[in-house]
Amino acid sequence: MFDWATISGAGRVVAVTVSVAAVLALTVAPGSAMTQDREYGVRVRADPAAVMLCHGFGCAFRTPVVLSSADRAALRRAFGGRHGTPARERQGIARAVAAFEARMGARVGFADDQPRNSDASLHDPTQLDCIDETNNTDVLLEVLEEMELLRHHSVGPRLRRGFFVSVHNSASVTERATGDIYAIDSWPTANGQPPEIVPKAIWQANGV
Repeated sequence: MFDWATISGAGRVVAVTVSVAAVLALTVAPGSAMTQDREYGVRVRADPAAVMLCHGFGCAFRTPVVLSSADRAALRRAFGGRHGTPARERQGIARAVAAFEARMGARVGFADDQPRNSDASLHDPTQLDCIDETNNTDVLLEVLEEMELLRHHSVGPRLRRGFFVSVHNSASVTERATGDIYAIDSWPTANGQPPEIVPKAIWQANGV
């Protein structure tokens, strides 16, 4: 057994005790590569075929999904040639996140995920907090990178701002030419809507 704690975007500390064997049995999709993430415990690293999606606050529920050729085609369409500049590519990323959430939400059961949801939705598998959103956006970004759809960016670090109970998390990308980091934050928007994409410094200056 091992323990870890996560802090949801709504500001609640959720302690989790998980059997390693149970996690491996429940979360490994065939052909996926396992990694250890220091913040969220064991997770499946994304590849073009399979992703591990979190929902229910603090990754309380983890659903493996194998991406179809239609899913990957939808991601390519989302970019629609938006690679001319880094700014244009970030527009493509926003569209890809929205398309991915719409497709995965319908498949997994969080299509009605609300923006900025609170602890009232704790352990509701249809809702996502910022931990869930960060994981899901991060694995999508890894898929986009594997598909060579990120030409001006690479997958960035997972971001965190705030202290104690007022903590918020986000995925990010790093612009290759400048090293600038941009938050890709899906928590403030409803499922299937484009995320907020802002420079890291601006994102960190904003409140939870």
